[in-house]
Order: sequence, then C-alpha cells, then structure tokens
Amino acid sequence: CLDWEKFRIQAVAGEPGWVTLQSFHGTFVGARAGGSAAPYLMPHCQAWEHWRLCFGSLPALDALAQAGQPSITLQSQLGTFLGIRQDGNLSVCLNTGTPFTLSDCGDGWVALRVPDGRYLGANNPRDKGLKLVDHCLD
Repeated sequence: CLDWEKFRIQAVAGEPGWVTLQSFHGTFVGARAGGSAAPYLMPHCQAWEHWRLCFGSLPALDALAQAGQPSITLQSQLGTFLGIRQDGNLSVCLNTGTPFTLSDCGDGWVALRVPDGRYLGANNPRDKGLKLVDHCLD
C-alpha cells in the first residue's frame, strides 16, 4: 500500500474497546459534535479522536468474517459511525456502520477497504481530511 493508505489501529489506555486510528502522517481520525459530517485528521489525539471498535454486529461483517476477511466498524464518541453516505462520500454522522475490511500492510500498518472496493486514504497533514481511493497499491 502507499503511505497515505496506511493506518495504525491502537488501543486507548484505560478505555477498553476504544481505539485510535492514526494515519501514516502521524495524524488521528476524528469526529466532532456540531461539526461537518466529514471525518477529519488532527495532529493530536483527544476524546473526539477515539473510536469504539465493533465486530460482527452487521450481516455484512458476519459474511466477511466467515470468508476469512477481518472486518470492523468504527463508532465515534458521538455514537455515530464512520462510513459512506449514499452519495459515496465519507461521513461520521451515520446511524449504522460501513464494514471496513482490514488488509495487513506490514509493520503494524493496515489498509481499510470499504464494500465498493475503495480504500480509506489520508490527505497530507495540511489538508486535514480523509478520502477514498480506488485501489491500494501493494
């Protein structure tokens, strides 16, 4: 995978079930109350950059797990989920999660693939945003 397609999922100390999603650039994926529906990237890691790691609650997750593909959904501190809206854009204001299939990129890094085959990608630190890319280059 290319660097901007790599993320590290790390447990939050003292918060069982909660993780951070750190980009290769060192920024953290977050969701803010009252903010834009789009996820953002920040250079720090505070409560809004913590995500509940969810396994197997959706039929799509169960099917992927049975196929041997580890998949997750990510729930924000707001109780909403990171995923794809009907228009194909990323959002943190969804009531149900989009399953992300994890691909091992080595050295503790993973790529997150959405059901339509695109991958989560981090813009450069100045842009502070996430994007979906058509493929993860190995």
